[in-house]
Amino acid sequence: MPRLKHKDKIIAGLNPNSKIAEVFRLLRTNINVASLGQNMKTILIASSQAKEGRTTTLVNLAVTIANDNKKVLIIDADMRTPSIHKYFHVSHKKGLGDVLEGREKVEDITQPTFLTHVDLIAAGQHTNSPSELFSSYEFESLLHALQEKFDVILIDSPPILSNIDAQIISAKVNGVVMVVKRGKSKRTLVKKAKSHLENMHANLLGVVLNMEKKK
Repeated sequence: MPRLKHKDKIIAGLNPNSKIAEVFRLLRTNINVASLGQNMKTILIASSQAKEGRTTTLVNLAVTIANDNKKVLIIDADMRTPSIHKYFHVSHKKGLGDVLEGREKVEDITQPTFLTHVDLIAAGQHTNSPSELFSSYEFESLLHALQEKFDVILIDSPPILSNIDAQIISAKVNGVVMVVKRGKSKRTLVKKAKSHLENMHANLLGVVLNMEKKK
């Protein structure tokens, strides 16, 4: 079976009547329920390891939330191995890193996508350590400013156990959704990742079990 291209993985947008799209609508509902009474505008989509379906989950969730008539912003905070730009066939040469280091204004690097109500901030370039950038006042200030323009902000990051980036971000957002892949995620590593989030006092909204099988 041919491998899906990144764009073709946006099932919730390409086939809104599919069972997969229905699953993401259920995920959207569960997040709404979990965040009842809370200001849940910034959400980190995380995973313990790479290749668990974290980014694909994020993009499909963005489509589903946008279909609820909300303005959604996707931020690619995986500056080490950025990939969200591949889903939308846009450049990642300018983006988050450039804003945090003061070379660009956020309005100049926020890109529209082919999805209605979904915009993107790609990873961009950086000279400092990503963990230093996410620990900075500039990152907190940026998230605060963006909440004035968007209903929901979904953030992608490196795997929790690969470096400290996701842990730092988890402490600065309203909630975290963790993606676990069947047959790949070892229970001990998932528990370790969850422990790291708890140490940062992150608000874990829930876990998504990715049932995707290898083709």
